[in-house]
Amino acid sequence: ETQRILSAYHFIPTPFLDYPINVRSQIGYGSGESPLIASTVGRELMYAVGHTIHHYALIAVMCGLIDVPVPDGFGVAPSTLRYRSEQQKAA
Repeated sequence: ETQRILSAYHFIPTPFLDYPINVRSQIGYGSGESPLIASTVGRELMYAVGHTIHHYALIAVMCGLIDVPVPDGFGVAPSTLRYRSEQQKAA
């Protein structure tokens, strides 16, 4: 499924990623306040990817607790993977 989504992403025209949108987000549990915030399609896609990686990290921890293996790098930010790779090459 991840590969299918990634393939679809590559077909999105680059100018569309800069398309301005307004996003409504609830900012408090008790207030019900949900302001409208300016964003772009690309920014929201980036947020969704980052948030997904965060959830993958939580899933990886839970899998570790019950001895279910996950692939190397599962739930690790791409920048962290790149840093680790550079450190290994330098060593």
